[in-house]
Amino acid sequence: MLLLPEALRANADRNPEAIALLDGPRSVDYAALVRDATHVANSLRSRGVVRGDRIAVALTNTPETVAIVYGAWLAGAAIASLNVQARGH
Repeated sequence: MLLLPEALRANADRNPEAIALLDGPRSVDYAALVRDATHVANSLRSRGVVRGDRIAVALTNTPETVAIVYGAWLAGAAIASLNVQARGH
């Protein structure tokens, strides 16, 4: 059984130019998604993130968000998504 990060990478290896994400007229292929996610993972690791860490992030509905989540998974971290609509009192 493949975990989602492994499945995404395997699909990118098989079909790098296939569309992974659509955002209106904008598309991101699997090769770009893996490249961006790997960059995020390396950046997190260079900042001391290790397997099992949790990262709190404010996420929006964009292809960049997918790369951030995927990158965190590649680094072994879990995401705690903060509601960008929430307002402090």
